[in-house]
Amino acid sequence: MGWNLVIVILAVGVYCLTSDFFKKVNPVSYRVSLPEKFSGGLVPNELLDKAEHLHADALHWAESFAEYKGKLYTGLGDGRIVRITNKEVVPILRTGETCEGQHEEHICGRPLGLTFNKAGQLFVADAYLGLLSIDINTGKKSTFCHQKLYIIEHDTSGRLLKYNLKTKEVSVVLKDLAFANGVVLTHDGNALLVAEGSNNKVFKYQIAGETKGYLDFPLVLPGEPDNIKRSKNGNYWISVATGRTLDNPSILDRISDKPFWRSLFLHIHKLSTLPICSIMRLIPHKKVKEIGFELQNARIIADVAINYGLVIEFDDSGKIIRSFHSPTGKVSHLSEAFEHNGYLYLGSWRNKYIGRLKL
Repeated sequence: MGWNLVIVILAVGVYCLTSDFFKKVNPVSYRVSLPEKFSGGLVPNELLDKAEHLHADALHWAESFAEYKGKLYTGLGDGRIVRITNKEVVPILRTGETCEGQHEEHICGRPLGLTFNKAGQLFVADAYLGLLSIDINTGKKSTFCHQKLYIIEHDTSGRLLKYNLKTKEVSVVLKDLAFANGVVLTHDGNALLVAEGSNNKVFKYQIAGETKGYLDFPLVLPGEPDNIKRSKNGNYWISVATGRTLDNPSILDRISDKPFWRSLFLHIHKLSTLPICSIMRLIPHKKVKEIGFELQNARIIADVAINYGLVIEFDDSGKIIRSFHSPTGKVSHLSEAFEHNGYLYLGSWRNKYIGRLKL
C-alpha cells in the first residue's frame, strides 16, 4: 500500500512537470485591494433580497442587457439574444451555432456584454466569438476580434481595445490589465470607465480634452467588478462578484501573495476533474455532459465560494453613493445592474432567472 502511494505521487509529479497545461500555469503574487469594512455608501442592508425573479428556469445566465426604443434585450448562456418583457421571451438570434445546451457554449456562443449604438446596431462581447456587430432585424452578424481572460493566475494579458467602424481596424489602447472586464463611456462622452476585475478597481481613461490617457480613480471596490452601466441620474451602476472586506476576505484573497498555493489549486482541480470529465463526454446524455462541464469550469465550487450579492452606484468622482446588499447570497453571482423603466435589472453569469429590483 505504501509503495503504491509513492508511485501514484511520483506519477502525478511527473505529469505536473511535463504536461503542457501545467507549463502554461503561472500564477503571480499580488496584493489584494479591499475596503477595511462596509461603511459610508457601503453600509450593509438586505435591499437586494427584495428583487423579483423574472422568467425563473427559462432564462439561464443572462449576463448583460441593452435597451433600444424602449425594449429590453439580453444574451443567454446558450448564445441566444432575446427580447424580454414581464410575461414573454422573444428569441432574436444566436451569436453562435445551434447546440445542445450551455455545456456546448463554445459552439453556441456566450454573450457577456451588450450595447446598442444610436442606429440600432447591437454590439455583443462574446466569450468565444469575440466582439460581434448584429442587426437585430436581419440577423446579419460581423466579428471583429477575440479575447481570453484568466482569474486565478492573476493574469495581466487583458487589453482595452478600440475598433474603428470606418476602417474596420482594431487597435490596442491599453494592455497588461488584470482581468479587464466592464467598460462604459462616461455621461459627458470624454472618458471611459473600465473595470479591472482581478484588482478590484475601476479606472478612467480620458479620450477627449486636454489630459488624455490613463487616470487614477479613487474607487476601491469590495470584490471583483463586472459590467458597468450608466444610471439615469448621471451616475453609474456596477456589480461585484462577491462582496467582502479585509475583515472577511475570501480564500483567494488569503493566498493572493502565495502563487504556489494557487498553482497547486489549479493542478488539483485539473487532475481531479480531467478523468471524470473525459468519461462523461463519452456518455451520450445531456445531463451527464452538463455535470462534466460544471466540474471542468469549477462553477460548482463558485456556488459555494460566492455568497454575498452586491450592487453599487457611484458618481463621476468615484464616490460610492449607495449600494444594495444580499448578505446571505439570496441574490448573488451578479454580472450587471441595468436601469430600465424605474427598475434595476440584475444580470448573472450563474443564475437561471433575471433579477428585477424596484428603485
